[in-house]
Amino acid sequence: MRAPRWFAELGPARLVLAALALLAAGTAATAVAIPADTKRSDAWTVSSLVGKAPYSQRDLVLSTPPVSMQPQYPNSSSDITSVGSTNLSQLPSQLSSLVSQTSITRQYDHLVPALDPPARLGDPAWLRLDWSPQLSRQVRYVAGSAPGQEAAQRTFDPLDGFLSSLRMTLPIAVSQQTADKLGLSVGTLVKMDASPPASTGGIPFTLSVQVAGIFVPAAGPGPADPMWHIADKPDPALTTVCLSTVDCDKQITVWEADVFVDRPEAISTVSAQARIGEYTTVYDYVIDPARLTSGALAAVGPALDQAQLDTGDFKAAVTMNSGLKALAQQVLSTQSASHQLSAVVLGALAAGALAALFLMLRLTVLRRAKDVTLCRARGASPVRLALRHATQISVIVFVSAVLGALAAVEDGRGTLRTPAAWSGVVLATLLTFGAVGYWVYRGGDRVISARHEAVGETARGKRIVRDVGLLLAAGGALAIYRSQGAANADGSIDWIAVAAPALLAFAAGVAAVRLVPVLFGPAVRLLARRRSVVGFVAAALSGRRVPVVAAPLAGLVVVVAAGMFAAGYDASVMQKVRDDSVRDVGATARIGVQTTPFPDTFAAAAAKAPGVRGVFTGRADFGGIAPITAQGIPQPRPITVLTLNPQAFRQAAAAALSDGSARGQEVPANWPAPQAADGTVTVLASPGLQGLYSGQVSVSDSGGALKAVIGAYADVPLADSVVGLGGTDYIVVPYGEVPDADPGRPNVAWFSGTTGAISASALRALPGVVGGTAVTTLADVRSQDYSQGGVSAARDVFHLVEALCVGYFALCLLQLLTATRTVSRDSALLLQVFGLRSGRSRLVATLVPLPVAVLAAAAGLAMGAGLAPMLGPLDQGPGGASGDSVVATGSIGWGWTVPVVAVVLAMTVGGVLLDQLLRRRMELSIRLRDAEFE
Repeated sequence: MRAPRWFAELGPARLVLAALALLAAGTAATAVAIPADTKRSDAWTVSSLVGKAPYSQRDLVLSTPPVSMQPQYPNSSSDITSVGSTNLSQLPSQLSSLVSQTSITRQYDHLVPALDPPARLGDPAWLRLDWSPQLSRQVRYVAGSAPGQEAAQRTFDPLDGFLSSLRMTLPIAVSQQTADKLGLSVGTLVKMDASPPASTGGIPFTLSVQVAGIFVPAAGPGPADPMWHIADKPDPALTTVCLSTVDCDKQITVWEADVFVDRPEAISTVSAQARIGEYTTVYDYVIDPARLTSGALAAVGPALDQAQLDTGDFKAAVTMNSGLKALAQQVLSTQSASHQLSAVVLGALAAGALAALFLMLRLTVLRRAKDVTLCRARGASPVRLALRHATQISVIVFVSAVLGALAAVEDGRGTLRTPAAWSGVVLATLLTFGAVGYWVYRGGDRVISARHEAVGETARGKRIVRDVGLLLAAGGALAIYRSQGAANADGSIDWIAVAAPALLAFAAGVAAVRLVPVLFGPAVRLLARRRSVVGFVAAALSGRRVPVVAAPLAGLVVVVAAGMFAAGYDASVMQKVRDDSVRDVGATARIGVQTTPFPDTFAAAAAKAPGVRGVFTGRADFGGIAPITAQGIPQPRPITVLTLNPQAFRQAAAAALSDGSARGQEVPANWPAPQAADGTVTVLASPGLQGLYSGQVSVSDSGGALKAVIGAYADVPLADSVVGLGGTDYIVVPYGEVPDADPGRPNVAWFSGTTGAISASALRALPGVVGGTAVTTLADVRSQDYSQGGVSAARDVFHLVEALCVGYFALCLLQLLTATRTVSRDSALLLQVFGLRSGRSRLVATLVPLPVAVLAAAAGLAMGAGLAPMLGPLDQGPGGASGDSVVATGSIGWGWTVPVVAVVLAMTVGGVLLDQLLRRRMELSIRLRDAEFE
């Protein structure tokens, strides 16, 4: 069967076109996958920043304080619900469309003290009353039933008939968690002190609350249920608060968040009779993170400004409070930084793709150059030839690119419904058509062979201008980028930042080409003095054939630089995850701060757990620090106080820092110092306290207070992993230094061992571990971090770039081997004529491209590793969110150097040897007759 004419015309370029088709398919598949990864990363950013934000920062919260003189103030359940619906309809459509549900709560602002608290509740205890119309729909009663109407018993004065006293029994509903914690059951009666002060002249009022029902949330407790927003935490629990903002030593235990009454009038009655405190109705319009698209986020700020200006028109004189505007700006800034990171890395990939594409097109045109010259000699039109060849090759590229895009869609990597997904297909086709058409049209009437190209003075001048222009463009882009930052003020992509690494990679390629004579000259002169001819000939051919290897050498440098750039950021993301996980856990595993201390048998049992090599326990408490002055001790700054064994702490901290990715400091050798004669203790402090205190300070915790001086500051991941009890700073107190202020037995434990071998379930089963205590392992935290959308999307981009750069490198290396193949063969034949053995002559063919490939790999690795430090942080622009970045900036290492060089050597030597094995063996006379010499 006769082959089609168009297929026969491809001739010797078929294999090259097959490689070109693979290049086009990979590029198009990447263009399809990137928008999907970006969309997934954006969705994760919204869900993580918006979905996990406190309700007061995320939701639209409208508050209605009581105004007794306002007749339209809502008091009944129907009126309160009607106000919520009316105000929602008056919100701008950009905001109302984001609201998924409305949570209404009326809360009694005053805390009512209990006269006879439950046995498990410490004295004093205070109660907060709440009402919600959603209670019946959002809870399920496991004991009792919904609270009914309050029962009032009035006593009248027999002399004047006026009311002399009022007794009210208020039915309440509480959660099962609080009932179990406090020992409550249906029917439990608690007397409250609701009498007004004598100075008010009010009627004596006695209030009792009685448990009518015990419930559990119908959908399970969690942030998705707005009913729990009253206490700004997902689970109802006891809260310790300060009675006074001046003296935090006076603390009370508040029983709140889950004490609900049947109707809002009950709260109004309590407020009116007690003559103390007011009640506030809160309309919480819950924002659905899934509806916050990029377009919706951009419209949040103006819509909130408009809504806050219109609060006077809302029903019941509500006031709006929401941090959604700042949250939206933070999300947009984080998304912009993520887009910037992907765009910059993809910009470097585009440079490698262009280099590989043009090299393959150049090789394709060179393979068909004889046919083009013959057709022109027979009178064919140059324009017609250019269009014919450009169309043929462009169709192959287009079909391959479409197939690659469809394969990516079939694999679930993306969709072709967005215009950006077609960018790879369109650009590859257009560039192919333009480049092939131009080269065929400018081919001339001679055979276009790299071995016969003559470089005149005009060409040399153009080359100098081109090289200098490229170097100036790269330097200018870098200077502009470093001066103005990576992100534009409006959050859009900074194309100078995108172009900077690509231009720098091309500049490195040009520099490598120009350095070939300088680098190879001394080697050639040195080898010329030796008796061996193989090394001298190979080095001379590599150094003198710059016009032949210039384009492949530059292409290899660009591709290796792009791959190294992406691989470095990939390693940086891994380092960031490892670093953050070490700071979150503090060791291989950790049992978080629990309410009760560990028993004496805990350490022995924990040491026997699978995978555990060592156990370190300590005490973490809420505390404060304040300077000791002549006037006394001012209000303390909240901190976390850690009471630890110093030597065990030093060993455990060093074990945590043994991970090379862990960011932190070791415990100073000069800590702890011996206790002073006056009882002053030397403590270790977090760096956040540095410069704030000098001299003696007062450190307080649950065990009391002690005099201390800060002996050293250290950022220790182990200590930092339990901050949060009081602010973001910590103080480490040596255990046993002040027995009178000893807070008690340990309540937090760290474990050392093999990452992944320690099971969280095994640690939860240890004796003394309270249910609900956070148990974290390094392996679990890292797994969760890697599965985050932002991290996985960034790594997907880096992996695609790395894989494509390996393919591009193979294509550029193929161009290099093809460019040096003929001259290596001819030189080897010539050496055989002069008596060199056949094996030694074949060694020349192997050594000719090898120095060029190694030079390209070295230059590419150097530029790829230096790109990130030269560019600096990618989120340094206006509104950058460096804390939300998934990259540990500047952590690009040289760990890739040895494997990359080894792969380059293997591919180069393997390619030459494979070519020699596949080449047909001939007699020397026949090969000499067919060879072309210069």
